[in-house]
Amino acid sequence: MLIGVRAEIKHGYTGWDHLIDSQDEASAMDAVAGQSFRRSSDALRAASVAYRAVCDRRVRGARIRVTLRGAYGDLVTVG
Repeated sequence: MLIGVRAEIKHGYTGWDHLIDSQDEASAMDAVAGQSFRRSSDALRAASVAYRAVCDRRVRGARIRVTLRGAYGDLVTVG
């Protein structure tokens, strides 16, 4: 079981990065932080869906990185 630690929206992948605001980042973080996931891809998908639901359509291609904590305390980063 993996526990979500944080989700980050990376800048520099679209020409419209100035349109990514704190609400977009908060929605991705809320979808992951403190939640338990079976696979890391599930956490990445949850953050992606939450981000795309609130973001401007021009920044949908921004990279999302998710950090999770494993059962033994190790950190796993995907995305």
